[in-house]
Amino acid sequence: MKTAIQQIIELESDLTRMFDSDYRVGLAILDYIRENKKELLEKDRAQIIEAFKSGELLPTLENLSAEEYYKQLFT
Repeated sequence: MKTAIQQIIELESDLTRMFDSDYRVGLAILDYIRENKKELLEKDRAQIIEAFKSGELLPTLENLSAEEYYKQLFT
């Protein structure tokens, strides 16, 4: 499951391969964010809530760093 920011970063990589100009890449990313901002924010919210509710990692949380927790859930 990718986070909203991971989606945007992947989009940037794809656009960089397609366009020869950082200006065009930047405009395309800005357009994407403007067109999808509600969905991106909702995805972030849903992922955070799901991570909290899942409780799958709760027994091991004391043994995990925040970075390890993030990596297990979102990468």
